[in-house]
Amino acid sequence: MEWLINMDRAALVRIGVWLLTGLVVVASFLVLTGMRYIPNNKVGIVEKLWSLHGHVREGRLMALPGQTGYQMAVLRGGMYFFFWRWLYRIHKQPLVPQHLFLAGTAAGTDGAREGVPQPGQGLLGTLISLLVAEKTGWPTSVRQSPGSPPGSPPGEKAGS
Repeated sequence: MEWLINMDRAALVRIGVWLLTGLVVVASFLVLTGMRYIPNNKVGIVEKLWSLHGHVREGRLMALPGQTGYQMAVLRGGMYFFFWRWLYRIHKQPLVPQHLFLAGTAAGTDGAREGVPQPGQGLLGTLISLLVAEKTGWPTSVRQSPGSPPGSPPGEKAGS
């Protein structure tokens, strides 16, 4: 530290100017590359603010590629580039702990597109259903008939 005390004023000013220049260069790089950081305990929901390709059509929730609105991309924790602040808004939302998904009386997911159920069963639903069945003894069927009590075979109605 003695070398810092013995420096003349001009040398200290030069060091300060170099540090400030370096800080400006790094900040400019981050802004020009559109860098965004998502913490590992959150996800980023991408919203495109403007586009030459139009906006989301009435009755739809998600934008098609190139349209303005909420994009289909969800960003996991990490650093992302080319999401400029004048073009994209990133909504950072907390992750939901896994135990909240498995706390219900029946676990599983069905595929859906904008709220309309799609045929077939997703892989995630199958895996969660098998995990729940292994830990709790519940049935492995993801698809329960409406009104059937938990633990009953598929197709059995309550009170039958």
